[in-house]
Amino acid sequence: DLSATTLSSGLLFDIGTHWKLDYVPSYTIYCDSAFRDNVSHALILSGSTTYEDWALSLSQSYATSDTPLLETGVQTAQAAYGTSISAARQLGSRFSLQLGVNQFFRIADQFDTVKTWSAFSGLNYQFIPQFGMGVSLAGGYSDVSSGSSMPFESIQGTMNFRPGQKLTLVLSGGAEDLPFVDP
Repeated sequence: DLSATTLSSGLLFDIGTHWKLDYVPSYTIYCDSAFRDNVSHALILSGSTTYEDWALSLSQSYATSDTPLLETGVQTAQAAYGTSISAARQLGSRFSLQLGVNQFFRIADQFDTVKTWSAFSGLNYQFIPQFGMGVSLAGGYSDVSSGSSMPFESIQGTMNFRPGQKLTLVLSGGAEDLPFVDP
């Protein structure tokens, strides 16, 4: 039986006008004695600023957990580290551009270490204030410690409709190519 109760709370710190630090500890209590009760942690430092016509953002995350995983079939301790850098710019009154790079590492006991690097770019067009569309391209590479590594690329389209001040409807879809490379 995998029944569990998780208690969590969060602390959010505003550090000046450009930085935020978010910390969320979680305590999980399992009903089955085959699983160990544990404390997980999630920490995110994020910042944003503007430079000339660019809106810039940076985030660094760290998380630990010791939960049952489908991939291992047992309770697995793991740590995850993520870094994200992005930039956005308005191009005239209707177009906007988004660019970014990401890095994500997952290190787990009894399982493969996965290191992923990716980059994306997107172009949006606002037809009227209530309706816009966009397309984005992304690509990257996942390095799996003892498995098959994977380059990937994707394309995604998005439509957004904002009929009022408090409601936004978003429809998105796309395709991803994810070939496996021999280890």
